[in-house]
Amino acid sequence: MLIASFIFVISLAAAVQFAIMTWRGELARIAMQSASPAASLAIAGAFPDVSAYQSLCPDLSSSSAPKLTTVKLYYTLLESVKSLSENWASREMTLCAQYATAVLAQRIERNQACLAEVRSF
Repeated sequence: MLIASFIFVISLAAAVQFAIMTWRGELARIAMQSASPAASLAIAGAFPDVSAYQSLCPDLSSSSAPKLTTVKLYYTLLESVKSLSENWASREMTLCAQYATAVLAQRIERNQACLAEVRSF
């Protein structure tokens, strides 16, 4: 019974680690995407600033856009852990800001396409 519980705990820990690393990999992939350089430069900044812009910019397209809820939670966790590892936490916080900037640039591009479609009528 002890060996079975040990295997279960190790398997569960490996599955959780895999899920977290997959999520972080997707975060990094989207953050490194280059949307339009002009839009990215215009809205680049700290994560709270970009997150505030995201809440002000409506999502006019019908497609489901990425949300910032899990990234906000991750950013808050990083702020609390920042005292333990300054370099790592600041790199991850920069990654969160880049992700939010990329998502906001995508939202702006979708909104512009939606408005162009509406104007064509």
